[in-house]
Amino acid sequence: MSTEVTIVAGGPSLRGFDFTQLTGDIIAINYAAICIPQATYCYFANKSWFDRFEHELRVHRGRKIQGWGDGVEKVAKPWVEVYRFVEGRISMTLRTLCPGANSGYAAVNLAVLLGYKQLTLLGYDFLDSDVTANFHDTHTWTNPQPQEWRRTWNKYMAPALAELGIEIKMGAV
Repeated sequence: MSTEVTIVAGGPSLRGFDFTQLTGDIIAINYAAICIPQATYCYFANKSWFDRFEHELRVHRGRKIQGWGDGVEKVAKPWVEVYRFVEGRISMTLRTLCPGANSGYAAVNLAVLLGYKQLTLLGYDFLDSDVTANFHDTHTWTNPQPQEWRRTWNKYMAPALAELGIEIKMGAV
């Protein structure tokens, strides 16, 4: 197994990005999974999103993983793996994730659980700006809390990754 993974979120910095150039192991979050047929993992939490894109996910070659917990409706499909949300800064227990209030945080936790040591993050725009949009136009939802997500990342995830010796690279691959 590779120790490197690219995690693709939904930030607007990816508008016009050529996803076909991505190689190696990939965790694609939400709609990024639809845009990246070569993704190794398709991660989502929201069941209403799943309901909208169920067909596309079903035929996708990647493993489908849902983060599930309080306030999130569980997907009951045999081809979807469900990881339970737990409290904390990062989970090291199989089939559990710390959600960190957004899918990007939980997907990084998933990468750590899967054994990856070098993570390249694409579309994680909330970490360095107050953008509220996505790279795609499949829904009108906007990020209501980029500052809160950034604070949670800096307070909990960044130190946990440093303690574990996990290397993070932002931006281009």
